[in-house]
Amino acid sequence: MVLFDYGRKYQQQLDNILSVLLLAVFFVLILDLAISKGMYKICIVSIQGIVSIQLLRMLCFYFKKQVQALPSYGMLIAISIPIMFIVLDSVLIDGVSQRYYIKNLKIAVFIILAIWMIPLDFLTKNSKLFLYSLLTLLFLASSSNLIAVVFYSFHRIGLTSNPHYLALQAILVIPVAVYLLNQVNLVGKVLLIVIVTMELYLLMESFSRTAWLAFFVGSLVSIPFFSFKIRLMAVGGGLLIPFTVYYFGVLGVDERFNDLINNLGSEERVTIWSDALAMQQGSHWFQWLLGHGLGSFESGFQTFSHYHGNVDFTTPHNFFIEILYTSGIVGLLMIAIGGGGFVFSLLKLYWGTKYDSQKTLVVLVLVLLVMLFIHTFLTISFFAKQSTYFLAMITGFGFYLFKREKYLMGFIDEK
Repeated sequence: MVLFDYGRKYQQQLDNILSVLLLAVFFVLILDLAISKGMYKICIVSIQGIVSIQLLRMLCFYFKKQVQALPSYGMLIAISIPIMFIVLDSVLIDGVSQRYYIKNLKIAVFIILAIWMIPLDFLTKNSKLFLYSLLTLLFLASSSNLIAVVFYSFHRIGLTSNPHYLALQAILVIPVAVYLLNQVNLVGKVLLIVIVTMELYLLMESFSRTAWLAFFVGSLVSIPFFSFKIRLMAVGGGLLIPFTVYYFGVLGVDERFNDLINNLGSEERVTIWSDALAMQQGSHWFQWLLGHGLGSFESGFQTFSHYHGNVDFTTPHNFFIEILYTSGIVGLLMIAIGGGGFVFSLLKLYWGTKYDSQKTLVVLVLVLLVMLFIHTFLTISFFAKQSTYFLAMITGFGFYLFKREKYLMGFIDEK
């Protein structure tokens, strides 16, 4: 009995050590995605190593018939989708495979598993430390890019390599900062207001109209979950703030919006979509079904379209068209079924849980998911690092909430 207690204590200490390392690595990874300093490679190797260790431990526990929390069927389906994309790509012998995209899909599986593996008991006992660490992370990401834009004249891109990446950081940071407002003390609240202000400035500075659209729609998604009074305030603020920014022409927002409305028919994306769909028409039935291979759009579009000129588009700025061309109807069905099932499960959790903290976190996940999907849908390749990693993090956190529900109800014990 003493040996059993000692062994359990040792296992818990090891879990805590691995959890601290995993959270630290995730924070560095998120910061690197915000400021693009090449640290993500070390982070990914660390995540893969820790997850591999945990998988081996789970396997040992299974053979020893020790009780443990196992992945749900929904989570197994989620991690199988990127794996199926890789398998699908390997079937296309004549396809144009892109190792960069395949690597990102593999990493997505590790990210989802890594988030799910963090012990709930560990986060519960160290919740304040986690929240203030997250607050610090948001402040570092926001202030670093703001300094780059204001003082070093890195206009539109900050420390990133693309204005859409800067905008992506803004629309993902703001909802998280708003959520944290009710979780921290007065000093923390002031700091979070500063963070939201910085990110709103960076969002406008990026000139990314798709990010503005994503932020607006994501904000609307959250409104039905609020009380009637907050709904009125949210709708009022959602209408007043954009109108004020447009009316006073803050950072040229009015000019960008007017240009979009006046030239919608000849807008760059519309032309690219038209050419990409025309290119898709040349596919035979097998390519319609399974696609041309990951990374095939760029080379195909360069040959087919004369629109790119001096710029070679790696994506059609529409990931439905991209997935259809690279992975076919099968790929589109996997994303539609997987995404739809995930959202349905989140809504089911929201209406089924009796814990307010769960409801708030579900709304946060839904808002982040909508903002990410809309922005990446119109700008970034679905298989690119920025979209794949963040989607994996949001998905992993969603399944973490399902696991947390069982923990709160006493169905699992991680002590």
